[in-house]
Amino acid sequence: MVAITAQFAKGMVLDMYKYSMEAEQYDPTPEQSDKIFRKIDKPGGAYYQSTSVIGMDELQETSELEGFTFRSPTEGYTVLARPFDFTDAVSFSKNAVSDCAKMKDLGKQTSKTWGGAKKTTKEKFYASFFNNGGLTAGYSRFNGSVVGVITDASGNLCYDSIEAFNLSNNTRSSKKGGTYYNSAAISLTHSNAITLYNLYTDTNAYDENDERISNIPDYIWYPPALRFTADTILQSTLIPNSMNNDKNVLQSIVEPLMWSFLTDTDAWGYGKKLKGWFGCMWQDLVYDFFEDKTGRQICYTAEMRLLGGMDNWRFTSAANVSAS
Repeated sequence: MVAITAQFAKGMVLDMYKYSMEAEQYDPTPEQSDKIFRKIDKPGGAYYQSTSVIGMDELQETSELEGFTFRSPTEGYTVLARPFDFTDAVSFSKNAVSDCAKMKDLGKQTSKTWGGAKKTTKEKFYASFFNNGGLTAGYSRFNGSVVGVITDASGNLCYDSIEAFNLSNNTRSSKKGGTYYNSAAISLTHSNAITLYNLYTDTNAYDENDERISNIPDYIWYPPALRFTADTILQSTLIPNSMNNDKNVLQSIVEPLMWSFLTDTDAWGYGKKLKGWFGCMWQDLVYDFFEDKTGRQICYTAEMRLLGGMDNWRFTSAANVSAS
């Protein structure tokens, strides 16, 4: 067995990055999360925090001789999020890697696997916010608490202490007292697609001051099980299953966004790209390679950290999501 020098170990890690990048380029996993979650820069410290400001809705009409009317913006909701760790490791006995050539081959195959797994892990992480966004008890990845550092007052719920996708029997309130909901227990049909679209663009087209805003979705999200249903609704020239030959007003109204990692087979909804959700690759995939002399093992490790969350519920609607 050739001894593992520090130089060899460093070179092995560099090779692993090279093979991993090759695997990432050829991995067929669609990164739908990049269309939904806007990328934020990694902040300093152990967590992410942002606070919105509300109050400046529009300029006020003023007569020729009228002076300025001064208003004061108010603080909105505070959003907290923390990074989550993802790791993997493999080891081989010294007898399994009897020479350096074999060791390099094992490292190559292992790092290629992790290169593809990086995308899968990332997509599953961000899809989990949709898969669990309707849970009335909340979901742990919405919780921005860091033990010994900061406590998220909203716990496992969204920033306003309501689940991300709430039904009409559990409305959320604006800062001015308006009540809203962005989820419904309806299946994906042509008429229901119009119902949820109207909820998004009309009922929920108000800001935290309950002032009217423009709120138009540009994609519809759904799991693979609803692909053909969605295609029929969005691509047909005429209304599907109609005997009157009426024009299909939903044709191409939004972009279809099928997400393979949505686990609820009948859940769907609308959204606005890069609005309402945020994400951060807190730590990109990092490799290590070392020899465990005590256990007579050659070890490979990989780790990365991801952060995500919701900071405005208005830009996403949902239907048929699980509540428990």
